Amino acid sequence: MFYGLMRRYAIPNMPIGGFDFFLVDRVVVDIINEADEKNSFLQGQVLWTGYDPVLISYARRRREIGHSRWTISRKLKYLADGFVSYTETPVRMITILGLIVSMLSFGYALLILVLKLFWRLPVEGWAPLMITVLMLGGIQMVMLGVIGEYLWRNSHESRRRPSFVIESTVSSEASEQPLDERVR
Repeated sequence: MFYGLMRRYAIPNMPIGGFDFFLVDRVVVDIINEADEKNSFLQGQVLWTGYDPVLISYARRRREIGHSRWTISRKLKYLADGFVSYTETPVRMITILGLIVSMLSFGYALLILVLKLFWRLPVEGWAPLMITVLMLGGIQMVMLGVIGEYLWRNSHESRRRPSFVIESTVSSEASEQPLDERVR
């Protein structure tokens, strides 16, 4: 489930079932070290570099000695680190939920208004209170989403990931000549 969520919402090139062990080239290690991230999601960092992974499948065997130290809380923290590092989905979900709540509360307010004006239905107590609570709640969620978007962008900048990874450079003899000689 963990790797399925990561693949669907955060890292599309995450292998199905994830990966637990890996070997990486020195180039990949240098790129990851250059980012110098705190609370990192190492599997995401390896895939983020853009190099095509070569997968070697193996059959996971049942642990015969000892027990895993991966508690549920550690796994949840790792999932949160991956989500926060590689997707803005949670922030967008807050914004969308806030917009939905706001629209529904506006629709509910219109319904109550129509019932009051055309059918002379008495509107007391609960309905106006709920309209107010729902509208304010929806607006607050939208504002939290907007603040979250700004925080996401700041967080993204503070990770110090390189903007792009250059695999190799190609030079030609023409590019080594001074510019005025190439123009002629």
